[in-house]
Amino acid sequence: MAPTGFDNTQLNYARHIKYWRRNLKTLLPHFYTSNDSNRMLLALFTVSALDVLGDLDAALSPEERQGHIDWVYSCQLPEGGFRPWPGSNYGELRNEENKSWDPAHIPGTFFALLTLVVLKDDLERVKRKEILAWLVQMQRPEGSFGETLGDNGYVHGGNDSRFGYMATAIRWILRGDLQGPCQGIPDIDVDAFVNCVRAAECYDGGISEAPYHEAHAGFTCCAIAALAFLDRLPLPPSQKPDGLVRGVSDLQNTLHWLVSRQTLTLDEDDGVDTMGDETDTSETCHDAHTFVKLGAYPSAQAKENTKGRPHVHYELEWVGVNGRCNKVADTCYAYWTCAPLQILGHLDIVDPQPIRKWLLDKTQHLVGGFGKVTGDPPDMYHSFLGLMVIAMFGEPGLQNVDPALCITHKAKKHLESLSWRRKITGVNDAANGKSDIPLIPILSAKTGSQRKPASAPPRIPATHNLYTHTTHTTMGGPPIKKRKIAVTAPEQINFDFAAREEYLTGFHKRKLERKKHAQEENAKREKEEKLRMRRELRAERKADLEKHVEEVNRLVKQANGDMSEAAGSTSPDSDNSDDDDDDEEEFKGFTDPEPINQEDEYIDEDKYTTVTMESVNISRSGFSRPGEEEEVEAAAEAARKKKLEDEEGGAGGEGKKRVWTKAWPKNSERPKKKKKKFRYETKTERKAERMKQGIKKRKQKEARTKDK
Repeated sequence: MAPTGFDNTQLNYARHIKYWRRNLKTLLPHFYTSNDSNRMLLALFTVSALDVLGDLDAALSPEERQGHIDWVYSCQLPEGGFRPWPGSNYGELRNEENKSWDPAHIPGTFFALLTLVVLKDDLERVKRKEILAWLVQMQRPEGSFGETLGDNGYVHGGNDSRFGYMATAIRWILRGDLQGPCQGIPDIDVDAFVNCVRAAECYDGGISEAPYHEAHAGFTCCAIAALAFLDRLPLPPSQKPDGLVRGVSDLQNTLHWLVSRQTLTLDEDDGVDTMGDETDTSETCHDAHTFVKLGAYPSAQAKENTKGRPHVHYELEWVGVNGRCNKVADTCYAYWTCAPLQILGHLDIVDPQPIRKWLLDKTQHLVGGFGKVTGDPPDMYHSFLGLMVIAMFGEPGLQNVDPALCITHKAKKHLESLSWRRKITGVNDAANGKSDIPLIPILSAKTGSQRKPASAPPRIPATHNLYTHTTHTTMGGPPIKKRKIAVTAPEQINFDFAAREEYLTGFHKRKLERKKHAQEENAKREKEEKLRMRRELRAERKADLEKHVEEVNRLVKQANGDMSEAAGSTSPDSDNSDDDDDDEEEFKGFTDPEPINQEDEYIDEDKYTTVTMESVNISRSGFSRPGEEEEVEAAAEAARKKKLEDEEGGAGGEGKKRVWTKAWPKNSERPKKKKKKFRYETKTERKAERMKQGIKKRKQKEARTKDK
């Protein structure tokens, strides 16, 4: 019985096609800038996804297809192999000294060959012999493969099954299943690589990156796919051992580990106990690692199976897939787990319906594509692998796919039909639909006998090069109903060459715009800072002014009080024009202080000192003693009179007659005008002046009153 609401879950073809066409025709978002060196991988994702959707021929014109093929070949090195992006291409400047900075790349070569196959190229321009010879050098003595080849034959990069998977895939693409030397080029050491895979097998059946490490679904998938390319998968019990070293030493344990990757932990917030989880043992507490929560767990109790198949305890609506024990479900691990199951021919031991519903309900995005986990935006990596899983489940409208090569059956058949490859491989059994290796049955864990339930559906054959490729997929549960889905044609997306040219050539223009914008923002901030400082300065000045006014008022009040005491009882408002003060005291002026002119003697034990204290006047001309100015004026007046007498000839008046001229006679002294001395009035003087003015005003007022 299918879960409730299964039929309402659909793959949005139009939006997925639009999503991948947008990646093909337009610039990628800036989040992909860090993946610029993996541009060949992004190209493979794009064209292969459109091929799975059946839209590649409609999305690309013949000219565009040829342009993409030429771009891939532009990344091929003269010595053989491909670089993963054109950024390290020296072009005509490439020489023996700098070529070590632009080496051939195992992942780049694998992605480039698959991209050419998907684009239906004949691979005639591929340097096949050079690549096969370079591939032998990329294998280490213990059997593992690396990423690039350095100086003196040193192999750089990791030694896990990922690079072994890509190396064996390159070998299979260029020479098929041929064992031993090919066209004078030696083969890789297959037995050494298989021993590396066996050494990385874990106790629980999974395969890790290195011996004694934790099992991982990605490494398990790569290892099983590599063994399929080398025809080193385990033989079924019906066949006699052939003496070859084969991988996956415990097939039943590996299948159990792969099936156990199904989980109900769909997001980080899940939190229910894990009774019955794979980590429960007699020595551990089942609720010591609570991490599961699902709204549909259980959604409804399952009915007994009337067809004789083992029943399940609960009918689950959503089931995710993780890559390691006790991890959250991830879209990509649905592929890394289901792909090896289909390669081994046992995809029917998992129920695809809740996995499909989880992918389409939880990780499928509204704009197309798939996200990593629930609620994440789509990215090309998870969007492509999620689409591959849906296609493996037999989704209507999608092309059949090969889980090992990660391309469609149509693209794989194109590769196998190439004339140069048919000459190498000889008889093409895969094209005739034959299978040389029978299916591998599942053994019972208790008795060791083959488990073959009544009315069990036929097994899905393994899908590497020697296994039959079926046109439909049969699952362990009821088959997915084929239904007609109206596929809406996606919007036409045209590549804007002008926008691309503007983007690629407008760096200086955008830099100037950013600089101008920064200057404007800086000027705006400076203006705001000046306004703020002005406001603070005004507030500070206002506070100082208020403080000063308060101090002046206090001093005025204090002075008015002193004046009242000195003048009797006077009003503080005596300087007002309407003042009615009755004080009739007349101001008699100030008296000059007596000059200080005395001598005192200060007796000291050592010496006598005489101190003379005198009062002085201060003026612009300097200091002067009191009365000295009158003496100077009197002396000047006497000198002037004497001079006049001399000019007139004495008392008799017989002197020389004076001649008047416009200018003063030479050698004559001009009379100096007496400058009016300026000085500030004291408070007492100002107060006395105000009193005089008040008395004068009162008298004038009284006089006006009497006249009336």
